[in-house]
Amino acid sequence: MTKLVRWFFRVSLAGLVASVLLPGQNVKTMWQLSISVPQSNDERVISLNPSEHFHITLTNTSHQPQRFWKDTCSWGYGVMTLELVGDHHKKSVIKKKARDWRKNFPDFWTVQPGASLVFDVYLGSDAWEGVPSGDIGNKVQLRALIDVPEDDDAREHKVWTGHLASEPVECVLAR
Repeated sequence: MTKLVRWFFRVSLAGLVASVLLPGQNVKTMWQLSISVPQSNDERVISLNPSEHFHITLTNTSHQPQRFWKDTCSWGYGVMTLELVGDHHKKSVIKKKARDWRKNFPDFWTVQPGASLVFDVYLGSDAWEGVPSGDIGNKVQLRALIDVPEDDDAREHKVWTGHLASEPVECVLAR
């Protein structure tokens, strides 16, 4: 009986380790992060025109509702960054510019299982900094990153914390 229990424990542990280590899966988070840039003439083009945007989608792939900080408060405003890798493998980090808060309180969305948050990203707007002008007209690799630190407010409001990264998307930056 003891050998059977040990065997079962090893098989269960191996399954748990495999589920944690498989690409694209994270037992703690169960989120999927993706960038959506439609193709036009066989290219994905991200315009730096302030009135044009693309989407970043955060999908709850778990079986439980998840809470995520709203970007309309300081807790969620700067959690998303973009990583751009240009022609010569030069990496740039694009992030939201710091801002003042007239009204600021912890606020979050509750995302149901299978539901998504869709963020409109106006990369040419004044809200973003670090957009490399030297890569305009060139193909680049773009990834979305989310980093939500664990702190007292996140614990109190039961907001998800952790790090996520999308798959890179090849696109062209345009004015």
